[in-house]
Amino acid sequence: MNIVFTARKSSAVFNAIKGNFTGPDDLNLILGKGTRVEVYLVSSDGLKMVKEFGIYGEIACLEPFRPPGHTMDMLLLTTTHYQMLTLSLRLSSSPSGAGSMATIAPQFSVLSDTYTDLQDRHARPSEAGQIVIMDPTSSLICCHLYQGLLKCITVNTHSPMVPSGRAGATSGLGAGRPAYPSRPSTRSVDSTFLDQFDLPIDEVTIMSMVFLHGCQRPTLALLYQDKKEVRHVKTYEFDLKNKDKSETGWIQSGLSGARTCIAVPAPIGGLLVVGEYSISYFNPAQMTSISITMNATSVQCYNHIDQGTRYLLGDHKGMLYILVLEFSNNAGSSSSASSRTVPVSGLKLEALGTISIPEAIVYLDNDHAFVGSHLGDSQLVQLHENPDEQGEYVEIMETFTNIAPVTDFEVVDLEGQGQGQIVACSGAFKDGSLRIVRNGVGINDRAVLELPGIKGLWSLKENLDATTEDILVMSFLNSTRVVRVTPDSDMVQEELEGFLSDTSTLLCGNAQAGLLLQVTEGSVRLIAPPQHIQAGLVSEWKPPAGEFISIASMNGTQCLVAVGGKTLVYLDIGSETIKKVGQTTFENEIACIDVNSIDGTNRHASQVCAVGLWVDIKVLLVRLPTMEILASHDLPGNILPRSLLLSRFEGVPYLLVGLGDGNLLTFALDPSLTSLPTPKKISLGTQPLMLRQISAAQSEDGLNAPSGSTAGKSDHVFACSDRPTVIYSSNRKILYSNVNLKQVATVASFNCAAFPNALAIVGSDEESVLRIGSIDEFQELHVRTVPVHESARRIAYMASRKCFGVLTTQIVAEEPETFGTTRIVACEEEEIGFVRLYDDQTFD
Repeated sequence: MNIVFTARKSSAVFNAIKGNFTGPDDLNLILGKGTRVEVYLVSSDGLKMVKEFGIYGEIACLEPFRPPGHTMDMLLLTTTHYQMLTLSLRLSSSPSGAGSMATIAPQFSVLSDTYTDLQDRHARPSEAGQIVIMDPTSSLICCHLYQGLLKCITVNTHSPMVPSGRAGATSGLGAGRPAYPSRPSTRSVDSTFLDQFDLPIDEVTIMSMVFLHGCQRPTLALLYQDKKEVRHVKTYEFDLKNKDKSETGWIQSGLSGARTCIAVPAPIGGLLVVGEYSISYFNPAQMTSISITMNATSVQCYNHIDQGTRYLLGDHKGMLYILVLEFSNNAGSSSSASSRTVPVSGLKLEALGTISIPEAIVYLDNDHAFVGSHLGDSQLVQLHENPDEQGEYVEIMETFTNIAPVTDFEVVDLEGQGQGQIVACSGAFKDGSLRIVRNGVGINDRAVLELPGIKGLWSLKENLDATTEDILVMSFLNSTRVVRVTPDSDMVQEELEGFLSDTSTLLCGNAQAGLLLQVTEGSVRLIAPPQHIQAGLVSEWKPPAGEFISIASMNGTQCLVAVGGKTLVYLDIGSETIKKVGQTTFENEIACIDVNSIDGTNRHASQVCAVGLWVDIKVLLVRLPTMEILASHDLPGNILPRSLLLSRFEGVPYLLVGLGDGNLLTFALDPSLTSLPTPKKISLGTQPLMLRQISAAQSEDGLNAPSGSTAGKSDHVFACSDRPTVIYSSNRKILYSNVNLKQVATVASFNCAAFPNALAIVGSDEESVLRIGSIDEFQELHVRTVPVHESARRIAYMASRKCFGVLTTQIVAEEPETFGTTRIVACEEEEIGFVRLYDDQTFD
């Protein structure tokens, strides 16, 4: 059986609009990504997603729509199958269901208020794609979907619309279902859409169309191309009462290269026509026109900055421009347009800087704009009044990774660890790149130190209940080093009175009353740190003469040690003494022990411990303090247990056993702890597993803590091996995420002021480094970008040479020809192909 699922949601932005969707005073950014809609709240901290949902169909057009009497906007959406619906966001009376895809504000639900089918099976689809616009009074929706035909829908302007919430139209997004009726009727119109009618037009090839502002009747401006490939713009006036249209008599012809019409809002009025070589302003009411020329380009999208006096334009080369309407009395001032009698006297175009090749541009607020891209990464940019050192006025504030479009890819195992990676040809033109896609947990290095020979690593807190660690204890072959990390990221070596630093340490941790516990081969030492009144050694326990401690495990109040190989000794850690409570001897040597608490009410004391034996190859549950064996389980095969851990995931107790061959056994424990069920087995690597419990913050670094976490923390398990893995739980299911490191020997949680919510990680002996890093979100596809700045078409991997071969193409333009002093005609462009080789590690 094959299981197919979406590992990464669509990231290419095809539609972007802004409006007030979540509240009258909220500024929202709405993105259309194929079959999904994402709703963001614009705040002083940036963009915060408040809702995302899917629809049954691919989004073709997305427009804001505010019905009369409403204080918030709605979404007017059409699909590639010619279906139209209006959507609204409303606060739910209760939080969204368990399957909600909302990430920040699950209290929002989506209602499909209106639906209608615009499909005409006998008409020919428009070559330029769907165009859907609404007149400034929100009384008429005009659609150009088919050649020679306008579909018009009148909107109810007399009574405020109330979301119906009917069973067929409610999206059910709380359960993660698409916001679209699963079985739509052929045609349905409710109180929002009063009527729908078709109007034939003589113009077949429509390039662009807009409704003009400030007209008594809805007036449509059409930019079209005739049979001789000459482009014109003309206007139609609508008579909604008689469901008819008429030409106004105004027409402009010979608009060479014209591609886009932009309606200028009232009180200025008129429209802008943007072409390949020029931009023209027309005002049919005043019968005026103004034009400026520019270098040959193709404007892909636009958005106005203020009340129609400034516009952002983005072209096919990824250049951002600003177009300013000038007025005779105060050039460039928006206040000069406050009177209808002030005509536009000029146009000014200026290049601002380089952005991703845009599919949509939305000006947000406070000189910030969003650039949505299909061929590159989307961006949040800030516009500046003064240029930077490169002469650009644009600063990229945030980048949203987009791997589309993918033209080719290779699946390779670059580290030879059995973890496949995708190396894909992504993007196009100047935004072309190679994307290395890998699943798992990303560790972002915050600090890396050359410290060879580390055998053990532990972090220490001020006391058991503290949430931050600022001390690292590192054990070497014949010594132990204690370092404190200052808020300035400096590492200062500490000398703790009573702490043995001239021998290797088996275990170190926090005990009750703010004390520290150090376990070596020769003793168990309870130490008071310097902040105590009587710092130094508080108590010490030593094994019998001639015997040594081989393994140790502890929690805040208990410590278990293996003495002489076969004897398990239980020590009680008090505030002043170490007391031997009990011991038991097994027939075979002890391989590993753990006394981590799985009691949901007390994290610092346990009623049971787990023991792994060598020759018998079994695991035991032992009751404390009686040392009675509660349960035993023989492990399959002849692979020895090398590490085990008692842990709770979402309130459920588990016993994890790491074997010497890299396999992990998972026992779901019965609350009575009187038996060990049949374990589940999974391969995590090829070398012995070392299991360490780590803590992750609930709201930092993208980690989502399970519901069973304590005090805002979530306990996860880090499996150290040649294929390091983080083990965690979601919806009562154990999940495994690979870590983007080659090999890990040991790890410890390290949440300090200099490195909040980080991990201290020791690599392999060959690597000989200590790294401190933060964790990315679990089960995330991590994407690394290698810019190519060309269109990467094909890729192949040569394992023998450890390199990638990539076929790329580049568009090279010849020098443009200039006629006269201003106009520059289109220059010839040539496509050149290349074969480029990249190293499989550095990608140089």
